[in-house]
Amino acid sequence: MSYDILINSKKTWYFMLFLTVVIVSIPLFTESLVWGHDTTFHLARIEGLKEGLLNGDFPIKLYGYVYNNYGYPVGYFYPDLFLYIPAVLGIFFPGVMAYHIFLFLITLFTAIISYISFNRLFFHILRENKLPHYVYGAVASIIYTGALYRMMDLYSRAAIGEAIAMSFLPLALISFYLMLEGRKNAWIGVVIGATGILETHILSSLMLFIAYVCLSLIFYKKFFQQCNLKAVLKATIFVILLNIWFYAPFLSMYESFDFYMKGAVQSAKNIEVYSLNDLFRVQFFVGFFSLTVLFGYAVYLIIKKAKKQNITILNKVFCVCAFFCAILILTTSSLDPWDTIASIPVIGDKLGLLQFSFRLTVFTSVFLAIALSIAICANKKFLILALVIVSYNLLCMTLNFDKHHFLVFYRAENVAVSSKLFKLRGTEADNILLNLVDVAHNPLFFLQYGDYLYKDLQESEYGYTNKEKEELLEAVKSKNWTKLNPYEITPKYAVTNFYREGLHLNFTTNTDKATEIKLPLWFYPHSYGASCDGEELPVFEVYHHRLAVTVPAGEHNVKVFPKLHTPYRNACIISLFGLLAFIWACIRAYRRKRI
Repeated sequence: MSYDILINSKKTWYFMLFLTVVIVSIPLFTESLVWGHDTTFHLARIEGLKEGLLNGDFPIKLYGYVYNNYGYPVGYFYPDLFLYIPAVLGIFFPGVMAYHIFLFLITLFTAIISYISFNRLFFHILRENKLPHYVYGAVASIIYTGALYRMMDLYSRAAIGEAIAMSFLPLALISFYLMLEGRKNAWIGVVIGATGILETHILSSLMLFIAYVCLSLIFYKKFFQQCNLKAVLKATIFVILLNIWFYAPFLSMYESFDFYMKGAVQSAKNIEVYSLNDLFRVQFFVGFFSLTVLFGYAVYLIIKKAKKQNITILNKVFCVCAFFCAILILTTSSLDPWDTIASIPVIGDKLGLLQFSFRLTVFTSVFLAIALSIAICANKKFLILALVIVSYNLLCMTLNFDKHHFLVFYRAENVAVSSKLFKLRGTEADNILLNLVDVAHNPLFFLQYGDYLYKDLQESEYGYTNKEKEELLEAVKSKNWTKLNPYEITPKYAVTNFYREGLHLNFTTNTDKATEIKLPLWFYPHSYGASCDGEELPVFEVYHHRLAVTVPAGEHNVKVFPKLHTPYRNACIISLFGLLAFIWACIRAYRRKRI
């Protein structure tokens, strides 16, 4: 088989894409749990969803796994649609295996979605016939799937929401651009891409909105063309309908619920930045090889321009992407503009929500993949050599992440509960590491967090100091909790046959008068329901934000359970009808295309 036939074959590039997925996923092919900064947080979310599903709840806004089943409202504030996948997997597979399968699926779908997206872009802009458009698309997808920042999200930071958002980012950006270019049905890609990001990571959604505004301003003439305005309106309506089921409760709770959030910053000038030296560290950003190729091809184009040779459309696209890469790299370095941005009214404060400037690297990764694909594919002989170098770099990283402080592996026998507190490199300090069984069943390791709880809730009521944690390690084994007792009921004499399964309580009361019963649950508005002998029973809030019911005199069977009340339930129904309408619109568009 000749070289030209090999590189022009789709099968070659499908194999290369799959090989990239396998290489990037090497850390997952082990019995050890890949532990990153936020692993405990996401494992707790997954376990909370799994417990809710096993109890028959859906959608799940309150997690009963952490805080001794007092109810954790993170489901209102953090999108979790795709976390139902590892939650379901966790029902059938061990926790570590389910988590690793999920991370593998994220990488696999990143490769597939990015290939489809980049392929569509190059099909639109490619005018030369040196290589087919799918070669450019595959090379860009390989680079994007193996992006250092994406792997950092998966393994080092364990920023699972942002990693999933990166899977949809090329589709969301490229489809929006093609929609402004008048490509028919590109709005479908906008809806799918934007929804994928909105349902995974709110901060990425904020950045995507800003990117859409910037693209609209750059292509303002095309934006205001009648056919494009119709497509934008159609995409906007479907995005709202598909995501209102999450964002209606989110906005309601955000405005009405006074919650604590440790990670929030007050101004854009407080955004954490890194020095330019970090650009060349293996953990951060785009890597030395990528910058070298980018700079080398840019010099080649400058020389070509100086000789007054024609610059093709493809090379113009390279220049635009390289320009955006340079701008984004500078905004994530110590030469950042955040002090200036912070002085802008309203905008400065809102952008402070980004927390870290390196979050912008998700966009750098997209522009870099496009630019590098153009540079690498410019020379057929350099193409294979470049891919070999990329593959070698990926292998070196995935096989040696632990040496670069990029990954931390812990086997169950090495993290079993003992009298010693283990500390993870690069993670929140003072974690208690538990063995696999403990991680699956005991929520104590998560009790150091206070995000999304009531702001006036004293940490001493639910958290433990380091000294208390050491004293309680033996109690962990016996589940002898001293705080947040899951069976604490007031008054005790009024309740018998108490039984709980997660956030579901079932008990019998026998009193000689109407009695207020304080239960071991935190109260959240529009989140619980109760029944007394099958009749609806109101729930309300008492001191320390505890949930309570008032039962009538006599003997009664009382049940308390998570329940989305009418406003939130209606939002779910609207999204369901929106999904059906979107599917119908996609089928209709597909049939028209075939005709």
